[in-house]
Amino acid sequence: MDYSPAFLKIRAIGLGLILFLSLLAVILFCIQIFVQWDTTVSSERYMIILMLLTHTVTAIMLPILILVSFRPWLDAIRFLFLLVIHISTDTTFTYWFPRYACPANATQRKQCRLFNIYILVLSWIVTAHLIIYVIGLSVFVYRTRASADNLSGAEMIDEEARRDSTTHSMSESRLQSSTTTKGPPGGTPALVLKYDVSQRSPDFNPEHGGDIRGGVPTQVFEHPCYGLESVFPHSGPIVVFAAIKDIWTGCPSPLASSRPPRMPRPSTYGAKAPGPSGVRSSVSPTAISQGASRISSVHRSRPVIAV
Repeated sequence: MDYSPAFLKIRAIGLGLILFLSLLAVILFCIQIFVQWDTTVSSERYMIILMLLTHTVTAIMLPILILVSFRPWLDAIRFLFLLVIHISTDTTFTYWFPRYACPANATQRKQCRLFNIYILVLSWIVTAHLIIYVIGLSVFVYRTRASADNLSGAEMIDEEARRDSTTHSMSESRLQSSTTTKGPPGGTPALVLKYDVSQRSPDFNPEHGGDIRGGVPTQVFEHPCYGLESVFPHSGPIVVFAAIKDIWTGCPSPLASSRPPRMPRPSTYGAKAPGPSGVRSSVSPTAISQGASRISSVHRSRPVIAV
């Protein structure tokens, strides 16, 4: 994970401050050992040496943390170790402080007490800075991971929304295509017309799969298999008859057929005998475009009986 330069700069400043305080504590411990080595007992010498080693380890480890790349879990382990040793030594020295033996001379005794106070305060200051750094590091890592989780959650929601919209659009396209293309009982795709026919006209032509009557000479009906059908004038509506249910025209879908498109077949159907309504229908079939087999809308003065 990439971290901002501002955070890395603040981290380096904090570690540098702790390093400076640790070096200052090391200097004070060295002075105390050099000045009061003969006047102190062995237990007090061991305590001072232990605290000197603690701050020396801190002063060595912090520059390494500044130079290497930042890893939260490695920083947590290292600072947990530093906190354990610092809190242990500082607590022990605080407990031992009232009974710490100083020289009998008043001046030396005063200097010894003052040095011990400086060492105690400085040691706890270093420990407090370590605690503050660990708390700040924990808060930063928590907020960074929470922001990353929220961002990943938002990305997942956007991805699901895009997936749902794609699925919805595909469903709509399939639903729209299902109104024009279906598979007949034999398995071959075919165009389907949906008409609710209330009556059967004597002008029914079984070769066309339908029946046309009514309209004006300018109105045209595009049959899915046989092209454009001119409509002669009639007072009744335009009806394409096959059944009350969906009409299987038996026209294979252009996309489902791998054969080359058939050329227009010039054929003329003879004029039919007029029925009771006196209507004749002349047919001029044409080839249907391979790109799409669709039924063109009929501009008419009377509505088409259709569902």
